[in-house]
Amino acid sequence: MKAINLILPNDISEISAGKNRILSYINVLKKQYEINLITFSKNRNIKIEEVNLYLINYIKVEKNNFFKRTFDEIKLSYKLVLLSNKIKSDVTLLTIPSMFLLPIGLFIKTKKIVDIRDIQWEYLNNKFIKQILKVIMLNSLKFYDKITVTNEYELKYLENYNPILISNGISQNQFEKLQTLHINPKEFSVTYIGNIGIAQDLIILCKVAKKLPLIKFKLIGDGVEFKRLQNYIKENNIKNIEMPGKMDWEEIKKEYQKSSVLFAKLNENFAMAMPSKLYEYASIGLPIIYIGEGQAREFVENLENSYVIEDNEEELVKILQKLKTKKFKISQKNIKFIKDNYIREEQSLKLINILQRIEK
Repeated sequence: MKAINLILPNDISEISAGKNRILSYINVLKKQYEINLITFSKNRNIKIEEVNLYLINYIKVEKNNFFKRTFDEIKLSYKLVLLSNKIKSDVTLLTIPSMFLLPIGLFIKTKKIVDIRDIQWEYLNNKFIKQILKVIMLNSLKFYDKITVTNEYELKYLENYNPILISNGISQNQFEKLQTLHINPKEFSVTYIGNIGIAQDLIILCKVAKKLPLIKFKLIGDGVEFKRLQNYIKENNIKNIEMPGKMDWEEIKKEYQKSSVLFAKLNENFAMAMPSKLYEYASIGLPIIYIGEGQAREFVENLENSYVIEDNEEELVKILQKLKTKKFKISQKNIKFIKDNYIREEQSLKLINILQRIEK
């Protein structure tokens, strides 16, 4: 049996888009390949069935300081690639948006595939640094045997490198479990689940919560903006918004059952990004409100029971007041749309074809 090394620059014990994508790859590859997963974790006792798990020592990546983050990501990438080169395999797949893994991955000794989940360098504010990194990253891509991307915007951006689209989505198991939920909100409520960072810019929810004291708001997750939003809520004495922090999958399912509307947002600098949580939202069929541009906006606009609005407090207030008086509806059309197009395992089957091609 041939062996494949999978490099994941995320803590395997935590919920993340990168982890979910790698697990879907594992599910389709394990029948044909011996799988070596090279990653890291706070939990040294973690195990994954039918996978040889190799862990480097845990490295915390600083997210608030660009230069410290750069150092941490380079250190992390170097250690992952160094360990991977010690493990015998026929091919190596590494997944980013940890962008410094892209040039450091050139030192991988086997044939190599880069799985691009986010074009991180395009989100930088400093134009000089952005241009330098763009040149480094795009030149690095020339030395990979194959490139995969997650959405049409990334496909277009990298068209000169002949990438293959393997869409993100939701696992078959999670999709099926979401279909067993009994959605029964006792009061009208708005729920956000995901990263609480600069890209999401969720201060608008806090401000709108203050204007709509009879509506319950919940921001579930963690990130660099968590403390700032928490302080804003406290300073403005906003009583109808909760920030419980990160939750595990079982807790999140319970929150979905109590929700009336699901909210998501990305600021305009992240037009190429597609929050994987939107696939989960659509799988439930609840109304979705989205603020943002680009790939995610197009996705939500194709859904039923969804509302794409401008980044404007009054517009958000207006749509929430409208939904509060509207008859509650679950969209079966959205559920079917996800089932037909965005089950991770179905998308991941494309990876088998890619591997067969580069192994020849």
